[in-house]
Amino acid sequence: MADQDQLPVTERAHYVANIFIAVTTPLLLLSLILLSIRISTKLRLVCQIGWDDWLIVAGSILASIDWALLVASTFWFIGPNHHYITPSRGLQSGMLGFIAVPIWAFALSCIKLSVALTLLRFLQATGWRVLLYIIIGVQIFFAIANTIFALLLCRPIAASWNPFIAGAKCLNHEALRVASTASSYIDIATDIILSLIPLVFLTKLHRPFQEKILVFSLMAMGLFASIASIRKVIIIKQWGTGDTWSMAISMSTWTCIEEFFGILAACFPCLKMPLQRALAKIGVTLNVNRSFRYLNSFFENPPHTDVHLEPHQDKDETKNEENISAVRQINIHV
Repeated sequence: MADQDQLPVTERAHYVANIFIAVTTPLLLLSLILLSIRISTKLRLVCQIGWDDWLIVAGSILASIDWALLVASTFWFIGPNHHYITPSRGLQSGMLGFIAVPIWAFALSCIKLSVALTLLRFLQATGWRVLLYIIIGVQIFFAIANTIFALLLCRPIAASWNPFIAGAKCLNHEALRVASTASSYIDIATDIILSLIPLVFLTKLHRPFQEKILVFSLMAMGLFASIASIRKVIIIKQWGTGDTWSMAISMSTWTCIEEFFGILAACFPCLKMPLQRALAKIGVTLNVNRSFRYLNSFFENPPHTDVHLEPHQDKDETKNEENISAVRQINIHV
């Protein structure tokens, strides 16, 4: 039986808390694995570690810290004794969620800055470069503005998670909803733009069908991060109309999904060599050089040429293939 000062926990809050753990834990592990493959691949190829690599590492570390804070904030909603929670534990959960906000903002900005810097090495057209620099500026502003807004939300700051502080002054719920919605729209816009920019390469370069499938898969990961942002907007608009704890945990789930899919999209091109080695071990030979060449070039230093130019080595490879084919035909006729 619960004490009189304990607060009831709905079955909905318990359910979404378990979903949060079940969904985000494997995504975290997968994103860290791909990050490790990305960095190890670059080091093995003796390639210089660039700013885009450092930023994705920083973003992954911050995203992991954010996830750990959110797991701790939902801990009391998961166990068998989840039906009630004490006010002190409820306040602790709110405090951890509050601390996670600026960490999430900087984690997401680092991930998107990494993608933008990577694309800057390929897009030489002035218009595209200006757009990417604008996105970089917006993301820096996004991280700083979200942090400042969280710190100025209430006076004293503890009132942000403790509504029982006497004499506290906080922004009203409508102002908070407007600011959160505006931030989410910016988030969605940058997600979509960074996800669709690779289409520029596909439209200007003659690439095989397999390569297009791989690039579309890369874009799909980024677009799924956009879906997570859209889902967060829906939750924000419903805030205060239902079970606040279940909404907060749902928000945490979609926040982590957005972060981890961003990391996966940024690190996906690193799978070329591991895939080749894995297939070789099971006796399968698959010519993935052409289909992965575009994706693998994300981890090399490309020449500063516009994207419509084909590398000279492709022409040499084509000539070699034609010569080999001609010799084989001669041998057959002989």
